[in-house]
Amino acid sequence: MGAHDLQEFIEKFCPNACLNVDLGHSAWRKQINGRNAFNHIETLYLVIDAESCLHRLYGGSYTDWVCGGQWNQMYHFIKCFCMAAERSNIEFTIFFNGALEKQRITEWTKNQNKLKENIRKIINHTYKRGTPPPKVWFTPPPCITHCIRTAFIACGVQVCQSINDHHREIIAYCRGNAFHGILGQSGDYVAFDPPRYFSSQLLKLSRYSYCISTVQFQLDELSKHLSLPAHHFPLLVTLLGNHILKPEEVAAFLMGLVNPTSDDTTTETSINKLVLPEVSKIVPAVADYINKLSTPTDLDSVAKVVFKRCSKNFTDKTKRLKESVYYYQSATRNGGRFMESLKEQSTSAPGISDSHEKEDLVEISSLNTSGSVSSGSEVSTIQENSVKMRLLNRGSENVAAIQQLPQQWLHPVILLVNNFIRYLYEYTLLYLRLASVLFHTPRASLTNDAIDALALNLENKLLLDKVETPTEKSVCVDTPQASLPVTTVCKIVGILLLVRPPSPIEENPIPSNSSMDKSYSEIVTPPLPKLPDKVIDVTLKRHKMSLMHPYVYQTLTQGEIKLDVSLEDDSNQSIPPLAHIFRPIRQHIYGILFSISSIMRTTNQVIKIQKTILLYQVRPIIIKEWCGARNKTTWTPELVPPLPFDDWQVPALTSLWFGTEPVDKNRRMRAFLSCLHSDTPSMLNPHFVPHHTLVLCCLLRYLIQFPSSCVLHRHEIDAFLATSVSVLLFDPYEEKEAPHLTPRGIELASMFMRGVDMVLFANSACGEPIPAKYAAPWMYFDGRVFQHKLFLSLQEGANLVQLCDGKVDHVARVERMRQAILEGCS
Repeated sequence: MGAHDLQEFIEKFCPNACLNVDLGHSAWRKQINGRNAFNHIETLYLVIDAESCLHRLYGGSYTDWVCGGQWNQMYHFIKCFCMAAERSNIEFTIFFNGALEKQRITEWTKNQNKLKENIRKIINHTYKRGTPPPKVWFTPPPCITHCIRTAFIACGVQVCQSINDHHREIIAYCRGNAFHGILGQSGDYVAFDPPRYFSSQLLKLSRYSYCISTVQFQLDELSKHLSLPAHHFPLLVTLLGNHILKPEEVAAFLMGLVNPTSDDTTTETSINKLVLPEVSKIVPAVADYINKLSTPTDLDSVAKVVFKRCSKNFTDKTKRLKESVYYYQSATRNGGRFMESLKEQSTSAPGISDSHEKEDLVEISSLNTSGSVSSGSEVSTIQENSVKMRLLNRGSENVAAIQQLPQQWLHPVILLVNNFIRYLYEYTLLYLRLASVLFHTPRASLTNDAIDALALNLENKLLLDKVETPTEKSVCVDTPQASLPVTTVCKIVGILLLVRPPSPIEENPIPSNSSMDKSYSEIVTPPLPKLPDKVIDVTLKRHKMSLMHPYVYQTLTQGEIKLDVSLEDDSNQSIPPLAHIFRPIRQHIYGILFSISSIMRTTNQVIKIQKTILLYQVRPIIIKEWCGARNKTTWTPELVPPLPFDDWQVPALTSLWFGTEPVDKNRRMRAFLSCLHSDTPSMLNPHFVPHHTLVLCCLLRYLIQFPSSCVLHRHEIDAFLATSVSVLLFDPYEEKEAPHLTPRGIELASMFMRGVDMVLFANSACGEPIPAKYAAPWMYFDGRVFQHKLFLSLQEGANLVQLCDGKVDHVARVERMRQAILEGCS
């Protein structure tokens, strides 16, 4: 039950709204008569929701997807698809879901549970028959999203990636760029009322005529069928339930519409047993209810009827009902400009009474984090310093006002402190740590008098203990003719203690993995450290253009990622879960993204105070990983800390990404190899490891070093390497022999492709030392070929020559790659 019910209703019970169309047919184009007396077919611009048709873009529901994916065949299919679109004068924009979408976590977990059930059926089917499973159990192979994305980019097709809300950003892109329609598969698009709405799951490419066909959903026919105007679709989808107003919260209302004679006890029993009416009854009943409303826009009256059987949290449910309707109506009414409507907020900052203080916040907000004047700003350096000093001098006077500021208005104050930290990093950071360690003062007790006392006490402490400071109680700044007394710096510490989030040690303890039975809202992690604006800007830009792994942006901005389930046997306890096998890689990636080495290099500095050693107190960084572990009934995030490297210190992220010197390129490659425990000389020697097999060799080396001895065996390494040199790898037309499938082979292929996804994540985090064309999986892996090679390696008397089809040069290449993989491994 939910918004997808409306989509199902259109497909099954509203045949007049479903029209088979050929997207390349001239009847779909507006004929424009040119001056030269010939007809020109106007280009058809469409947006494809890639997440809703991965199996179609993969090339159809081939039975080989269970083998690990036939990526070269997929790449060939996408090339043919792009050529057919060009021939028909169609321009597609492929939209991938790069948003975390916390509000849709429940919906995501339900889909993952369905996939896990399919995986159980696939494993049991393989145990019994050893043949590919039915296509109705299609489970996307790991890394399929990246493979399709890379293939479209290689074909020159426009590719985008969502940031916050996938569906709304697609409709915004469609309307904002005057596209003709959307290819998707969600009830949300029905409420958005796009110009044209096509089915993405029924998208087909004829292999002979190169025609692209699908089904168009005619929403005007749906409106006639339900006798409901299209502008009431947002309320219709809301009452069916969505990610804002949960289906469980409107279940009693829907049961009452379908069975008005049933009592509350019968309704509650049916809901608890999930005995819900059919879609063919629910959707017309809700549409009929909306038609009978005298004023459908009076949502308060609607809420009283919808939630009359459940009065608990009535105010909150009513609020979310309104939010849900606005969620759809705003995208329909404002089109691609709905983002701008969310930015129209009050320009006055509450909590600050004086007008000149508001001017300070406005002026400071125009400065960038590096302390310099941003481009386009007319504020000079003198004005910048004046603004900083004016707010600083009134720092202790406006403590109460600062405490009352909402979160969005704290940014200018934090920005001010960050600008000072750039000049006074060593001193200000030291004073802040000393204040938090020596005094342990809660934020709630930091009043005006307490700030002055804290500043005086800290100043005296620093002077009496003879901490190394410049003479005459002043701290010299890099800029000429600038000097700040210690008292001023201590007031900065006071402001910092106010505007920074509460210390996790005192107020927000970090939950351990043993507390995973808590709900998502109760799991609190420390706030992420502030990153340079240049890093965020570049990450956002590349994320939008789909040139960077989506985990990078999600990690840097939200500190959470979602890991989809993979084909693995939960009953096989000898192999750890795939999410845990590659967790060390992700931990090192987190360490690179948040510059853990640079932080530890700073925190390892010691200060001698009365012949004692005092270390800095560092705020921990915790990343939430959503993954379905074995024998785990509830989906809760696992808390993962970042890890630095033991043998060397990675430079800060700004240096690692934006450095242009040869040494910076070497550091990027070394950081990438270190994430995979493959920082050896042979890995960078093309004689041993060709460029297009570097990802393969690094991943196999990582797996062979994993503590569990059952992760990868010697003959399985030979099967992977023999696959990478096989002539069948680069010939999509070659009919490959159907392999005999085993659960071990399926799990190995799934583990390998999940590892490829993590390797590509590391490549993006390290500044992409490996070009995308060399990282594409079709350069070194094919699931069907691998299963055949693995079957041969298990035969009695099998050797490397047989795996390489008797080609001596292939045997030599495999032996050199194997030597590089096993270098230094016991």
